Amino acid sequence: MKNPGCFKPGKLNPRWNNNRTINGKGYVLIYLPDHHRADSKGYVYEHILVAEKMMGRLLEPKETVHHKDEIRCHNAPKNIQVFKTKGEHTAYHRKLQRERRALESAMVRMAEGG
Repeated sequence: MKNPGCFKPGKLNPRWNNNRTINGKGYVLIYLPDHHRADSKGYVYEHILVAEKMMGRLLEPKETVHHKDEIRCHNAPKNIQVFKTKGEHTAYHRKLQRERRALESAMVRMAEGG
């Protein structure tokens, strides 16, 4: 193993940044190994922590957090929305996708003079 420190969790990792890191998908992770939603390495998505603080309670297992502007590292409370289930979140994204396609089609028709 070339750099064993990179695989150490939390403060033992030489890339430790005051309990924060950003994963490959652009989400901010916070090192809180005792949190109920911590992964196997002890990290929790920051947007989950923000949603829990906003709601004044822990999230239910099925609840899903959404970034309104779709920027995964933008975790300001005004940008966070909680859906009751992953299915509701998926349905919301499908609706947005349909609306975007309709708008794009309308713009193309206008540009073509129709």
